[in-house]
Amino acid sequence: MVRYAITAFVVACLGTFAIVDAQQMTGVPRGTTSIQILGGQANAWSAAAVGVNGTSAALDTRWAPYCAAFGNASAGTTITAQFSANGTNWYTSNVAQTLGAAGDFGFVFTTGARHVRLISSAAATITASIQCKAH
Repeated sequence: MVRYAITAFVVACLGTFAIVDAQQMTGVPRGTTSIQILGGQANAWSAAAVGVNGTSAALDTRWAPYCAAFGNASAGTTITAQFSANGTNWYTSNVAQTLGAAGDFGFVFTTGARHVRLISSAAATITASIQCKAH
């Protein structure tokens, strides 16, 4: 009888710790099964004629650090992520992908910046998305 009571106590404690740990680590409220993804299809550029050093629309990450940028360019260019704390002052990162010719691009990165946008090193027609998630 004592063995079953101890086993039940351990199982109850481990279950409690697992719930608390999951909430603290992920920030997902109990009962929530979906993860919020910020950003959508072509939210950065939508078949836009982008000039040399042209910048995309910005995404407010709301501090969701796990991000991806992906899309298509009609010509060779380097697509680079830029970061900002306030949406006004932008800093070019070392997160980039170079296309030698027209084609698809995509890269992932982790950031602590509040705002993210893209910059293109060359003129091209670009469709691009920036998406971020908290976990």
